Amino acid sequence: MDTRRELPIFNHFAADFKKVGPRRAHMEQYFRALGLWNADLVEEIRAYRVENRCIKLREKKNKKVSQLYFEYAVDYGVWNSLLGVGNLSEEDHPWPHPVSAKPDRKDFSEGASWYYQDWLLRNGPLPKSKGESSKAPKSEAPAEDLAAPGPQGQPAVVAETSQESPAAAKDTVARYDPSIPFALQSKRAAAAKAARQSS
Repeated sequence: MDTRRELPIFNHFAADFKKVGPRRAHMEQYFRALGLWNADLVEEIRAYRVENRCIKLREKKNKKVSQLYFEYAVDYGVWNSLLGVGNLSEEDHPWPHPVSAKPDRKDFSEGASWYYQDWLLRNGPLPKSKGESSKAPKSEAPAEDLAAPGPQGQPAVVAETSQESPAAAKDTVARYDPSIPFALQSKRAAAAKAARQSS
């Protein structure tokens, strides 16, 4: 099928490919013209591409990337996957924006990728390099603890009430790490308190 003759003329430069909304609207319009747009399929592909992008970013030891970069990279993957579904070549239907002009990973003008940050919390910390200690710092939780759902707010510092002397009360202050779900940390604090009281 020679889709070049069947497609309406698209001005790929009319859409601002650095912005999510215009880019995705253009993608939908283009793939509808190709007869490949299926919202359910696109959502499945997008979910796969999001997961895949998160895995690659973690493998490259990225702790944080910009929202602009993350969404751009996911959409680039969706574009290529949809072409694959239609057995169309990337040469005949190239990504309309120069890949060299993609947003920078550290362009935080629209913030960090909240999805990637959340994914890291749910799927565990960055892999350790060979020289690092196997003992995790106190602020890192094991992967199975991070998988539990819970509010992702910035918890406050909480002090346990105690009738002991101020010196003893100083040891009972629990400081919470905002990068770990509050519910997990409060369970740990309660367990630590119970252990102190039983000893």
